[in-house]
Amino acid sequence: MASSPDKNLVISAALAEYTALRAEVTNRISGQDTMLNLYMTAVAAIFGFALSGHADLLILLVLPLLSTAARLLYHNHNMYIKLVSAYLNEQLRPLVTDRLGEPGLLGWHERSAEYQRGPRWRRLAHPTGLGLLFPVPAAVALVLVVPRLSSPWAWLAWAGGWLLVLAQVVLTSQRVGSVGARRAVSHAEYRQGVNDTTADDRIPGREQAVFRFQPPCEHDPQQGTGRISTLSSPT
Repeated sequence: MASSPDKNLVISAALAEYTALRAEVTNRISGQDTMLNLYMTAVAAIFGFALSGHADLLILLVLPLLSTAARLLYHNHNMYIKLVSAYLNEQLRPLVTDRLGEPGLLGWHERSAEYQRGPRWRRLAHPTGLGLLFPVPAAVALVLVVPRLSSPWAWLAWAGGWLLVLAQVVLTSQRVGSVGARRAVSHAEYRQGVNDTTADDRIPGREQAVFRFQPPCEHDPQQGTGRISTLSSPT
């Protein structure tokens, strides 16, 4: 019979991985901040040159492409942060708290989930900011450039710009929809759900609740946890 691993060794390894992944999340957030600063500087410069007459208004056609690229980079960082946060909360945190018998350890995710259960307007701040930062400047640029459109290529670029703006709106609307649909589950609820599906409870003919982790659509600074949904399937 194999001996159980040393508890202190397991906790040390888990905490080391936790620290490394939290550092990776911090680096991703710093990358987002740097990218946003560069993006806003570029947008301000393009609008400034175009509206001051130092450049042709057609330069505004660059903005839909620029905003879409920045939005996708921001979304990529969010997806990675979301995956890391879900892993920390659903894998490493239960591993440490179960062995130490201290469910309050590493409880930032539960606190952020409690914050997310607050007023809806508070949760809409992040997706609203994304909309104002990315698709709105591109849409304004496409409206302002209309008087300078003359060649077929310019009209084609203009139409393509609106398609890019529409794609950004769809991406942001998915984020807004997830705010209303998201159900934050605490660590205690998660453990209780797992305990309710042990082998002793599997009675023939009885439907079992299969717990599956579903991460949120997109991460924001106050939300790092996923949610647990149940899929009923007969045994």
